[in-house]
Amino acid sequence: MESRQALKRWTATAGAVLACSLSLAADDKDPSPPGEGQPPAARYAAAELRARIAATQRRITSIRVETHSSDYSDDAAQRAGTYVHRVIAAKAPASLLHISAHGRRFMDWRVDPEGQHAIIAGGKALNIYDVNRAYIENPWPEEQALPGTLPTELFFQATGIFPLTKRPAPRDPFDGESPAMFVDVCASQLYDRVRPAQERVGERWCHVLEHPGCEALWIDVERGCALLARESYHRETGALAWRIECSGHREVVPGVWIPESIRNLHFDYLARTPEARKRRLMDTRVAVVRAEVNSVSDDEFRFVPPPGALRLNGPNDRPIQAVAGGEELLDELVGWSRSVLKERWEQASADSGDERRLWKMMAWTLLGAAAAGMGAWTVVLTRGRRMVQHPDDRPLARERRPG
Repeated sequence: MESRQALKRWTATAGAVLACSLSLAADDKDPSPPGEGQPPAARYAAAELRARIAATQRRITSIRVETHSSDYSDDAAQRAGTYVHRVIAAKAPASLLHISAHGRRFMDWRVDPEGQHAIIAGGKALNIYDVNRAYIENPWPEEQALPGTLPTELFFQATGIFPLTKRPAPRDPFDGESPAMFVDVCASQLYDRVRPAQERVGERWCHVLEHPGCEALWIDVERGCALLARESYHRETGALAWRIECSGHREVVPGVWIPESIRNLHFDYLARTPEARKRRLMDTRVAVVRAEVNSVSDDEFRFVPPPGALRLNGPNDRPIQAVAGGEELLDELVGWSRSVLKERWEQASADSGDERRLWKMMAWTLLGAAAAGMGAWTVVLTRGRRMVQHPDDRPLARERRPG
């Protein structure tokens, strides 16, 4: 009898140990296998989830990415192979490099005469026009927020990554006040709700962290708390105004995952009817073609004016030649114009047999070449409109539209 009771006690104990082991294994298992049962329950409350996100962000002291997008709806832009290329580098505590330039099939982005090149570092803000060897320099303290439209850079908004610890982080583009970067999200009590069940973005299960009525963030806790999607809602109507989706994440350094693709969707949230508010105003994709984390050199944020460089806001806001020399600049501009003319002609010949169209294109190109030959400073001081405005260059729509 005693042996039977001992056997029963041993069996019960072994069963309890096995059940506990299985439970622990289930907790450690990646909850992202597709199509298996019900959505997994959220494992972290809001405070713990924010703490995990903050821990990942503290690992990032510098980041450099290059993005590329040719997602144009305009037929002429598609025929010309128009694209926008950006270089973004940010390094703690306060340094930023931002290059935004357009290219076409016949023109590399590096020689875009209207390319924007900004450096915010060392107590200065520089706007640099590389092709024309000109720049604008202004004092910009390290504690000051980024100038102009730099805080709206899509990569920052899409990933929540902002390692500039001395500068105020970019805010929500709708109201200009709510948190947008992870550094502020994690410190805010506004993000105080996690949905009970995880939700899938692509093939990944995500915790959904909410600022109720304003924003929702889909967080992949198994991949360094990477942001896979975010939605912003109109504060009064609750209509979806903006959604960003990130995919193709790869681990650039241990624990830090960077997306390879960003999808940017804007909706007509100010329309009069609920159905009209679902209308998409924009749906573009941006490829992250290069990414590095925690290995950005300080040289990225140094600018040495080249020979013949003009400082456009010299004494009394008058242009001055900052560096002697530069006689070869006119030859470079003429060579650039000839190259563009040749490639435009070849492209037009391949795209169309319309002789009148070819001559019109040639005339416009010759006119552009003549303007370039007048000198770099005149080109800069009489800057015309951009070649093609990429959808991501436009701010979020605020005006009311008919339903």
